[in-house]
Amino acid sequence: MNNSKSTNKLLDKMMSMAGVVGKLSHVSWIEAIQNGMIATTAPILIGSIFLILSIFAQPDLGNSKTALLPFLAPYATQLNIVNSMTLGFVGLYAAYGIAKSYGEILNVDTTQSGLLGLISFFFITYSGPDAKSMFWVTFFGTTGLFAAMIVSLLSVKLYATFLKHNITIKLPSSVPPKVGSTFASLIPMTVVIVVCWSIRTLANFNFTQWLTTALAPVLNGSDSLWGYTLITLLVVLLWSIGLNGPAMLGAIITPITTADLVANAAAKVAGNPLPHIWTNAFQYSFIWIGAVFPVVIWYILSKNKGKRALGVAAAPALFFNIIEPTMFGSPVAMNPVLMIPFIFNGVVGCMIGYISVMIGFVARPFA
Repeated sequence: MNNSKSTNKLLDKMMSMAGVVGKLSHVSWIEAIQNGMIATTAPILIGSIFLILSIFAQPDLGNSKTALLPFLAPYATQLNIVNSMTLGFVGLYAAYGIAKSYGEILNVDTTQSGLLGLISFFFITYSGPDAKSMFWVTFFGTTGLFAAMIVSLLSVKLYATFLKHNITIKLPSSVPPKVGSTFASLIPMTVVIVVCWSIRTLANFNFTQWLTTALAPVLNGSDSLWGYTLITLLVVLLWSIGLNGPAMLGAIITPITTADLVANAAAKVAGNPLPHIWTNAFQYSFIWIGAVFPVVIWYILSKNKGKRALGVAAAPALFFNIIEPTMFGSPVAMNPVLMIPFIFNGVVGCMIGYISVMIGFVARPFA
């Protein structure tokens, strides 16, 4: 009886915590960041594939001093261009994706919203021209990612506010809607351009660099054994009560892991040591191996036909980091008998993985 009461109290506390996290995940600007970052997945994956191909094309790969794929060797430089234009511009893509998503949430024109995100990002990250009349795109990658989030959200919010209070140029109803929305965005877009231009050009304040410096302690602290362990604990706690942890914490996790992945990719191309451990690839490679694989293996080896069938059915999905069949079919979620080892194994597994990379036993991910 006492054990039952203790279990119920624990579940009640975890559900209370989940309620708070759940409400936060549905805050409009957090949802916009999450959706906008998800939109950058395709260029990141494509850039990662071309990065791997460019490495295989390098003539000085390993001790053999020959390319792993010799037929790609003449195209090594060209392959790197794709990587630079995808992973190297992820901040620019995020600015559009976040702004467009936020516009959809606020029920305003999504095309104009995405355009506002791009324009505000261009003006706030402006650098140049130099002696050769060239503009620098240094902040178009993950260095400008957090600036992209802020200016995209603020510019679209300003746009929505102007529309709400009728501070716009209105055309007759006979005008096509797209033309009308374009003219309606003229005043808010002018304000966004003037503000961003004034900050970056007139005041000569590098907001992007300032933000990067200000967030450096947080970002460096997150890519540490204890920072990563804390995030993993939150993720498995949420999953243990039936909530998708990565999705609910995506607005916090995804920008950090994406920035770390792109930084590692750039270092790999440049031939420098990889600076980060905690990336998207690393996270999913170790959390579920420690947390879910033991449950599935236990089920497969079980003498109970039902559990054995569930283990066999859930195993293929698990190789693609799809854990829902295990979490809800077992169920692990809301099951005290499996919840505690699930949480414990997940945290210990991630710590073992992180330490393995720290000591050089496992290579740092770059794609």
